[in-house]
Amino acid sequence: MKEIIVDIEEEVIQAFFHLYGEEKLVCPHCGRIITNVLFLFQVLLLQNFYDKLFFITSYYRCPEYNKQIGGARYSRHLMGRAIDIVPPDAKITEFITHCKEVGMTTILYYPEKKIVHLDNVSRAVYINLNYHG
Repeated sequence: MKEIIVDIEEEVIQAFFHLYGEEKLVCPHCGRIITNVLFLFQVLLLQNFYDKLFFITSYYRCPEYNKQIGGARYSRHLMGRAIDIVPPDAKITEFITHCKEVGMTTILYYPEKKIVHLDNVSRAVYINLNYHG
């Protein structure tokens, strides 16, 4: 029997780049990228719930660009562990449920921009920034 070795990390990265294109993933300031394979895999799992591709507004950011746009000092975007997307035309509650199912731990919904920030840092939180109660 032949031994087959597959580099799953490379497969996940290539699948992600194939779906979304390099220009949506690299830092718009410097053109570099840092990825986190587990996080990319979680986004791919989430994408499987939907026919329409997510519109990515931000993935990796270099420290200079992150500072320039007013990003958080310790943003997970700096490590390739966060993504900002416009979710598909689905109910936001359904989308959030799917995010939790694939292991996203931080889900920030910005209703005025219709953007969702996702990351997988262990601090489990969902915040609706539109709530004024």
